[in-house]
Amino acid sequence: INYLQLTKKVWAEIISEISAYPNFKKYAEMFNFDIRQLLNSMYYSRFVNTTRYSANRIENASYIPHGMLVLLQGTLDLMCSKNFDERELGKLRHLLIISQRIARIGNLYNTYSRELLERDSSSEVMLRFQEEFDYGFMFKLDKILNYERRYLKFEESLKKEWIQLFESAQLLAPEIKSINATMFLKEREFIQDAYLKKSDYW
Repeated sequence: INYLQLTKKVWAEIISEISAYPNFKKYAEMFNFDIRQLLNSMYYSRFVNTTRYSANRIENASYIPHGMLVLLQGTLDLMCSKNFDERELGKLRHLLIISQRIARIGNLYNTYSRELLERDSSSEVMLRFQEEFDYGFMFKLDKILNYERRYLKFEESLKKEWIQLFESAQLLAPEIKSINATMFLKEREFIQDAYLKKSDYW
């Protein structure tokens, strides 16, 4: 497979599709910006997995959530929206940024044990466990994973952070009048329930 040619073909098809959206031109630059954030999250993941000791929680929180695509999907939705008041754009992107972090927490809840076993340095769980056990924890990983209280403690911290972020999103949502932001948050709750059940789909 020629991956470069395949990527070019897929990208051309994506642009052909979204260029027909009613508000494509209005939000094209925002789309390009969000795509760059997605690619940057992937580049960051590669960077921390190839540069020893470089990973830290501040950079992780800045880059990795963009891989959840919430902000990018919101931009695509705006390209198709007829009634959105663009004066609310800042508030909407604020809400989407929070929702993107919420999505990452849900994903992490479902996948963190695998990411530990894979020694994935771009995973927040690696950083949290390093803080508790120092870098030597990787040599005791099997023992840690079998220590159930470590799992439960980490999962509870994720649930707490998810609730705090969701509550802040609920406060912001009513300020956005031109779209149904409250319904959007209900969809986030539905997705989080699937993560918590650790459904095979996820």
